[in-house]
Amino acid sequence: MAKKENITDFEDEISDARSEFRLQTKNILTYLKSDDITKTEVQERLNDLHTSAVDYFGIFSRSINEYSTTSFDSNSNIVKSKVDDAISISTTINKHWQSLKFYKLKYGVTIPKPSKKAYSSIQAFISKYDKNEAKSLKDEFKNNGLPIDGFNKKRRYVTITDNTLLFGYEIPWEGIAVLSGLISVIVYKIIQSNPEYIDEVIIGFGVTIFVLILNPKRRFYRGFWSTMSLLSTLIILPAFDFTAQIELNELGSFEQHLYRIVVEEPHWIIYLVLGAIAITCLILDAREQRIKK
Repeated sequence: MAKKENITDFEDEISDARSEFRLQTKNILTYLKSDDITKTEVQERLNDLHTSAVDYFGIFSRSINEYSTTSFDSNSNIVKSKVDDAISISTTINKHWQSLKFYKLKYGVTIPKPSKKAYSSIQAFISKYDKNEAKSLKDEFKNNGLPIDGFNKKRRYVTITDNTLLFGYEIPWEGIAVLSGLISVIVYKIIQSNPEYIDEVIIGFGVTIFVLILNPKRRFYRGFWSTMSLLSTLIILPAFDFTAQIELNELGSFEQHLYRIVVEEPHWIIYLVLGAIAITCLILDAREQRIKK
């Protein structure tokens, strides 16, 4: 699916799909009120109706998935609105299948069978933001013989700010942070071959906290530039040794105070670790963006 310019464009497409669904519903209802009704014609109109329903339900399902990515500038108000829409469209889905079953019984037509994971994104989305409504809708879907995969706890709705994709698997952001810290510990340990672990633990803990703090939508991209900024600062900051000596004469006595401020150049291992983190963030961001496209 081509990337939309903004949410309004996507919502316009959803509106068009909803209008087409309503039009096909009206067409078949109008036809069924006529005197000359044939099974073949009912089947054709029913097929058109269900095709429009699939398009409508499908594009709405894609919208709640894509709004959680960086392709759209979403916010809490939009999420709240989509939850209300998801509840409403779930009611429409149930009524649609009730109508299909009625047509099958009355006119002997053939109706499609929903897949085991049909509407799972919509169901999981509602389960995340409105558990009470999800429980009620789950019973309604079940009573109509429709799949309820999305209402199950194992099928949790995931946004880009919850988990990220790494090598095709969903990994919690906390896991990425801990993994980053462990990598820095391992790199440091290999280079130093130091039996004492205090320095490694400090670096690992620091990197973990650093990555946890950076949790934007394009987390790896932001993490890359944050790391590069820190690295650039360390490179630009010169090492210096400033010494100030003050002599004081009080009541014939002589006192000398020596003040020394030393800023040493960072160890080359710090540059290596920060560079490795920056490169890793850049690679992961490229993979994440490629997967979303």
